Amino acid sequence: TTEVAMDARARWLARVAAPALDVDAADVEACLNDAQLAVRAFLNAEGPRHTKLVLTAIPHPQAGRKPTVAVVTDERPALGGRGVYFCRVDPDKAATAQAIESEITFGTIIDGLAIDGLQRFMEGVMVPSLKADVYAWSKRMSKPDHADFFLSLNKCATSLASAIAGLRGGMELAKPGEELRQLAASGSASTISRAAEDSAVVTECEDIVEDWCTQTGRLLYDKDENRIEPEDTGPSTELEYWRSRMTKLNSITEQLKQPECKAVISVLGLAKSRVLKRWKALDIQVTDATNEAKDNVKYLSTLEKYIEPLYAGSPASIADSLPALLTNVRMMQAVARYYNTERRMTTLLRKITNQMIQNCREYVEAEAPCWDQPAPQLIARLETCLKLHESYRDQYERTREAASRSTAELTTGLGASGRAGAEAPRANGNGHAVLRSTSFEFNEQAIFGRFELFARRVEKLIDMFGTIDQFELLSKHKIEGLDVVLSNFYSVVEELRRKPYDLLDYQLNQFDRDYLEFSANIHELESSLQGFINHSFDSISSTENALMLLKQFQVIMQRESLKDDLDSKLTVIFHNYQGDLENVQRLYEKQKGAVPAVRNMPPVAANVAWSRQLMRRIDVPMEKFRQNAQLMQAREAKKINKTYHKIAKTIEEFEALWKLAWEKGIESARAGLHATLLVRHPSNGKLYANFDREILQLLRETKCLMRMGEDVKEPARMVLLQETKLKSYYNKLSYALNEYEAVTARINPLTRPLLKPHLADMEAVLQPGMVTLTWTSMNIDAYVHSIHAALFKLNDLVSKIQDLIENRIDRNVTLVTAMELVDLRADESYTLDRFVAMQEKHMKDQVVSMRSKSMEVEAAVNDLIHLIQTFPREHVQDEVPEEEIRKIRAHFAHELYAGVLKATAASLNRIKERVGSRTSGGFLYLERPFFDVQVELEIPHVVMKPTLVDIQGAINRCSRSILACSKTIPIWDGEVLGGQPMYELIAKDRDIIKTVLLLTGSIEGAKRQVYDYLQTFIKYDWLWKGNMQQAYEAFMAKDPSLEDFESELKRYVDVEVEITKIAPVHNIGALSLETGPLKNSLMAEANAWKSQCAQNLHRKAKEELDRISQWLHDMNRNLKREVNDLDDVRAAVNYLESLRDKEANLDADFGPVEDMYGLLSRYDVPVPKEETDVVTDLRYSWKKLKKLASELQEHLSKMQAPFKKNLVRNIKLFVVDVVQFRNDFEAQGPGVPGVAPQDAEERLRKFQRLFEERERKWDAYSAGERLFGLQVTEYPDLEKTKQELQLLEKLYNLYGAVISTVGEYNEMPWTEVPANLDAMVTKISEFQLSVRKMPKALREWDAFVELKRTIDTFLESLPLVQQLTHPGMRVRHWDQLCEVSQHDLAVQSETFTLQDLLNANLLEYRDDVE
Repeated sequence: TTEVAMDARARWLARVAAPALDVDAADVEACLNDAQLAVRAFLNAEGPRHTKLVLTAIPHPQAGRKPTVAVVTDERPALGGRGVYFCRVDPDKAATAQAIESEITFGTIIDGLAIDGLQRFMEGVMVPSLKADVYAWSKRMSKPDHADFFLSLNKCATSLASAIAGLRGGMELAKPGEELRQLAASGSASTISRAAEDSAVVTECEDIVEDWCTQTGRLLYDKDENRIEPEDTGPSTELEYWRSRMTKLNSITEQLKQPECKAVISVLGLAKSRVLKRWKALDIQVTDATNEAKDNVKYLSTLEKYIEPLYAGSPASIADSLPALLTNVRMMQAVARYYNTERRMTTLLRKITNQMIQNCREYVEAEAPCWDQPAPQLIARLETCLKLHESYRDQYERTREAASRSTAELTTGLGASGRAGAEAPRANGNGHAVLRSTSFEFNEQAIFGRFELFARRVEKLIDMFGTIDQFELLSKHKIEGLDVVLSNFYSVVEELRRKPYDLLDYQLNQFDRDYLEFSANIHELESSLQGFINHSFDSISSTENALMLLKQFQVIMQRESLKDDLDSKLTVIFHNYQGDLENVQRLYEKQKGAVPAVRNMPPVAANVAWSRQLMRRIDVPMEKFRQNAQLMQAREAKKINKTYHKIAKTIEEFEALWKLAWEKGIESARAGLHATLLVRHPSNGKLYANFDREILQLLRETKCLMRMGEDVKEPARMVLLQETKLKSYYNKLSYALNEYEAVTARINPLTRPLLKPHLADMEAVLQPGMVTLTWTSMNIDAYVHSIHAALFKLNDLVSKIQDLIENRIDRNVTLVTAMELVDLRADESYTLDRFVAMQEKHMKDQVVSMRSKSMEVEAAVNDLIHLIQTFPREHVQDEVPEEEIRKIRAHFAHELYAGVLKATAASLNRIKERVGSRTSGGFLYLERPFFDVQVELEIPHVVMKPTLVDIQGAINRCSRSILACSKTIPIWDGEVLGGQPMYELIAKDRDIIKTVLLLTGSIEGAKRQVYDYLQTFIKYDWLWKGNMQQAYEAFMAKDPSLEDFESELKRYVDVEVEITKIAPVHNIGALSLETGPLKNSLMAEANAWKSQCAQNLHRKAKEELDRISQWLHDMNRNLKREVNDLDDVRAAVNYLESLRDKEANLDADFGPVEDMYGLLSRYDVPVPKEETDVVTDLRYSWKKLKKLASELQEHLSKMQAPFKKNLVRNIKLFVVDVVQFRNDFEAQGPGVPGVAPQDAEERLRKFQRLFEERERKWDAYSAGERLFGLQVTEYPDLEKTKQELQLLEKLYNLYGAVISTVGEYNEMPWTEVPANLDAMVTKISEFQLSVRKMPKALREWDAFVELKRTIDTFLESLPLVQQLTHPGMRVRHWDQLCEVSQHDLAVQSETFTLQDLLNANLLEYRDDVE
């Protein structure tokens, strides 16, 4: 495809530009696709040499719509909002997708000026990143280069900021309207003339110019003398101010040059407006102000590079740049046309001074605040600031003198013209300004006043921190007794340090008061220090210590008040020196017989060192006293000097005597070098290095004396030269002998007889050192080497033997001994099946391991014997005795047997301990039981699984398996263990037999306890043996009350609680009887009993609750029914009466239900939540009913009058209707003679319905009359009709029942008749009795007559039917009956019914039938 959007490079451009422009990447890709030529030209090498690509986001004219993206080109508008630019690093090379990030740089252009982005990047990113110095690049630069670099960088950032301020600092004049812009565009004089005649245009132009005058006047009024600036501003503000003013004035000039502004001026000129005159005056002032600003900027710019050190340099660099700075200031004063006034020059110099002070303050606290810096460093920085102050004053004086000389010279040269003091500038032929005769005299108080205050503050700080430094130096020397003085000093310093002000704030007078207080406190401390010094010298008795203390104080004390007192202390110390001489003399006489020696120093060297120490004690102070010639010329000095020489001579003679005695004993000590190297001790037979101790004494004396500077004799030096070699031989031989003793001590006593030839070979190697070799022999090195070689071989043999015995024999035997042939964990019990399977698997693994260990031990013993027999020897070749070999084989074979025996016994004992554990019955135990056994309910018994017999059998099998483990161990070669298999030896062991017999009957003792424990559950047998249905029926037969139900439920709950209290585990010896299965079964049985009782109680409670709920529901519905007529009124009255009756028995109805459900809840019987909610809401529902009743009662009271009137009218109509109804009943009712019974029954049902309608009205009207207090109307016709209908209903109900019953009997198959015959007789007899009880008034009715006839006929037929159902009836009898009755009686047919038999009219043939 040719689309740029498919190019990975273009996608990268879109991905970078999208977040910067706050648009979607797809929008940027679409923009790049539209500008394919420009993008290709930017990315490819063959296109035009474009090095940049700029994208911008153009806001959409409709609010809320996304902006569009455009590429800025020559044809498109200039950038107006946010933009992103891309630049090519190398335009000759096409950008690639792989390296595009390094080949193209990019950045963001923020809204506004494009240069803003660069300035923000430098200040916010570039400068902070370089100052952070993450990669330590500054270490590769010198400090001056580093400072210059950041100075240039800051200068660049400042220039950018100034440029931005200049671009934005212009003043915007009021713009003419569209008409004036068109006028300016035309540019014709006639058009302007016509506009000048138009008053509206002139007025608009005057308004514009008035606005110009206001803006320009405000700018011209804002002069430098009206500026309000902080007092401590620097000189850069002068240049910034004049640049800003120049920018504003230039912007006015540039705007006035535009055509539309010229058109405004032209119109007003032609119109001769008075506003124009004012504007021209201001225009002249603008021109003068512009020239002034340009001239000031020009000269101030020349000072910019000299002002830079004031901001970025140090006080030292500022002092170096001062000559050039002040010289240029003087030149500017002499040359500048506008800035050379005294006020402006004073202001400039004052700001230079301000910046110097600020620079000094920053320099002093550059690394840390004053209190946190070391005092010497801080003092050095403060002194640098003082030097700057001095240099500044000095350079200012020099500049003023130079200006005075220049003025004098200029005055002398121009004296003839009389213009020596002229101050106006002159121009040369080229128009350039020339020097004028001006004096460099300004207000020095304004210029230097602040610096003078700052310098005085610095001097006080130098004095204060110098004092602090002196006392801190005093504390570092740890002089005892100065704690109080130093503590007071630190308190004074800490109090001053807590002051919140800045020490360098010279305008704050609080420091001056605190400084005076500090000086007073320091004076008191110096007085205390003077007393301490005097006391210190008074308490020191040693001259040398006094001199050291004096020197120490002289180094520390730099204050003049303390130096003078220290000089007088030297005389006091010299007078005390006489006492030191006497003490040294007494000490010599006391200790010369037994001098105190330094530890480990030999006697000769100790005496010499002691004598020299005494000599140094009196000689060192004398040397220091002799340096003071005035002190030695005193009268008492001669006596002290004489005593000194006497003591010194005595000490020197003592030292010489000891050295002479030592030199005489050198030869006797050297004789020990001719002894043999080794010697054997006569008592214990051990070998020792035969090195004479006198030789070591000689070496020590020689070294000590030489260290003290003595010149020892040649023999002693020769022995000393051999010290290293002799000590090396001695150490090597001693080490070799110690190693020999260590190796022989490591030999196992079992293998020592086997190693006799090897030990003899080692003795042969040591023999020359005991016979022929001495300490002067030349071949000692070879001898030592041979000893070490032989020792290495012997040590190697012993190590191999030791390693073989420890790691291959003893270790395997130990493993066999520690083998657990059964896997029994102390904290775990086992089921029987798990125990058997676990032990079988474990023993199988252990048998394999034991067999392999036995074979490894046998192989190791053979390797041990072979190693000893074949190990090489050089001097002794004797063979190893065979008897010793047999002994060692037998020894290790017996060790293996003992290990297997211990393992077997330990495993059997572990089983015995677990099986025979004596834990008391219950769930507590000291040792966990062996077997887990389940106690279960197998109706009708409680049993234990597995049984005790099964457990004992498993233990017996395990014991036999443990004994059989040793069968697999093979018999060793040779006559070991008497040639018997290891299994037979173990099986015959008495302890093993005893343990096995004990295990055989280990479970028998627990039988009785187990039986007794199982019997404890017999008391629950009624749960599974009893008949729940019979028990419940017996309980219900007693007509139980709610209390009886509660007692019954409590009984079952108590049983459940008792069951839950049964311990989950009962321990009997090694058995852990788990009752969980039994408890579950018992709980299930008990719960079944409880559930039966609870369900019946719940059913009873549910029925009562449903009844009450239904009544409440019905009553609620009835009370809400609308009252529209008298029937509704009657019904409402009945409902209210029913509600009042119910309220009297409310507790009797609700209480039992609530009690029953409360009982179910107490015994945790599950009840549906819906029922619980209904019970809870019963009382609330009743309250709602009461509220509805009250509302209904109130409604009825309101409707009483209309209903009463309506009731009277309806009663009159009802009386007429009753009469009519009675007439219809008499004429067409069921009692009309001659009506068939079936028709009469239908008429009865019809008139019953009609009567029920009138009866309802009757009741409603009567209730209404009673409700409204009216006389109740009588209806005798209705009462008579009601009685007749009731009688007729009885008759026809009985008639219908008889007809229906007789019809069912007739349809009954003959085969069923015998079984139902008695029931037929009983039923028909009941009908006959009911007929006889009918009122006499009914007996004349046709229905009664027919009813009586039907019953009598059927009753007469039943005896015959009973006779025919006799079992003696045969087929022949039925055949005869058919002949008599002339009817076919197919009694054998399934369809033959009783009706078929009665249709034969058997009553006519009663006698034949009988």
